[in-house]
Amino acid sequence: MPYRLLLPGLLALVLQTPNARAAAPEPTPTPIPGVPVIVDGTIFALTCLLREPAEEPQEPADLADCSRASLANGASLAIRESGSGRILGISAESPASDPAGMAREFIAEDVRIRGRLYRRAEFTILVPETIQGLPAQTPKVIVR
Repeated sequence: MPYRLLLPGLLALVLQTPNARAAAPEPTPTPIPGVPVIVDGTIFALTCLLREPAEEPQEPADLADCSRASLANGASLAIRESGSGRILGISAESPASDPAGMAREFIAEDVRIRGRLYRRAEFTILVPETIQGLPAQTPKVIVR
């Protein structure tokens, strides 16, 4: 007999608990600030840059072919910074966007990217806001 009295009370308690949890507001994610930067360099697929031996750099045409084939198979793009040779991964602003985005049309070209730089767990990502092609670098001639 006491179970008949407890059962409706337990059912009411169990049925009310999910409704109380559903009413709580979800926390809003905090935006992660990036550092505004301007980077000059050349865009390639990250996998092709990592395969390049340090002693014998590949020709830009070979890296361009490798990059286009790798991009078609889902590879990520990166930029090799002029001067320092530092490699930065290129990403889109939101996860739902195409990560190659506007950088796709500049593969193996000298470019200037204005964007935001993000560093997480010793990995650096560049999110472009604008990409502009630069004139090809001409070797400097020293006259004596």
